[in-house]
Amino acid sequence: MKIIKVFRNGSRKPLTLANRDKYDSAVEVFDSGGTVVFRSEYVNTDPTSGHQGGLLAPGVYFFFIGMHKGKYRAPMLFTVCDTDRLARIKTPNDITYSERTLPSIVPNPAHGGRMIMTCINIHKGGKYGDLSEGCITLHPSEWDGFIACFVDGEIGYCELIQAMEGRR
Repeated sequence: MKIIKVFRNGSRKPLTLANRDKYDSAVEVFDSGGTVVFRSEYVNTDPTSGHQGGLLAPGVYFFFIGMHKGKYRAPMLFTVCDTDRLARIKTPNDITYSERTLPSIVPNPAHGGRMIMTCINIHKGGKYGDLSEGCITLHPSEWDGFIACFVDGEIGYCELIQAMEGRR
């Protein structure tokens, strides 16, 4: 399985946009052999300025390459309780809402202040705002290189790491 490692606040070249959103995190994609096949310093892991959303908790999640809002391919993050359940996932519809409910490290106003987030994807951000209520976004100049690493329906791991811990 491929691995996506996201380093929150780990960019060596952060980019601040006009609306004060920041691409201040980094991402690395590893192939199944452990080789880095993509790297970007222009990633965001928090909500767009002025939006109230959650902040995904550091941890290891699964991803499924599906569609983001029916528009373009993107990794959809989820959890499962065992590998038997994972083996039964063949389409995005096989992933339940509870499996798409992930932990937030801050109270999420979109969920009544609970420490959860739902339907978190890694998707394309914008040039003038990162365009997210808490998903992980890549600057649009980085998107094509990132998504080219994956095939439709692929399942892999996504690890969100806080700050510089574990960064190579």
